[in-house]
Amino acid sequence: MRAADDERRHTAAIVRLVARHAPVALAVRTDLRELPTLESLALENAREGCVGEAWGAIEAHAQAALAEEPGLRGVMASIARDEAMHALLSLDLDAWAREGASPGLRRRLDEARGETHARLAQTLRERRTLSLGLPDGEMAAALAQMLAA
Repeated sequence: MRAADDERRHTAAIVRLVARHAPVALAVRTDLRELPTLESLALENAREGCVGEAWGAIEAHAQAALAEEPGLRGVMASIARDEAMHALLSLDLDAWAREGASPGLRRRLDEARGETHARLAQTLRERRTLSLGLPDGEMAAALAQMLAA
């Protein structure tokens, strides 16, 4: 619940920063019709939690150090700490899910993380940075490669 509250706070902080430069309209819709299975939750956690939250922490930390705007640096420092905690939570969830998992599910979890790492690295190699403090393509790809190790 704390991580969900953090994500809402992150969204509000970023929207406030962006709104200084351009109008922002957000529409959030959730449509959960079925309860997810433990396997689908574990796979989502492997992709979005173990890889996505870890990358979010690394990227937010870089922005906190490199962004030109002091307000953005401060917001990103706070987000970096939260994202690191979310990544640790995801790793704990992953370890818990693997304890009772079949060899097939453990293999699918490894594959999900590997595929997500590969997509992230490819996306980052092609990225062009702005004054937001984001690491450029080469640096970002090197940082993302560290996640796969």
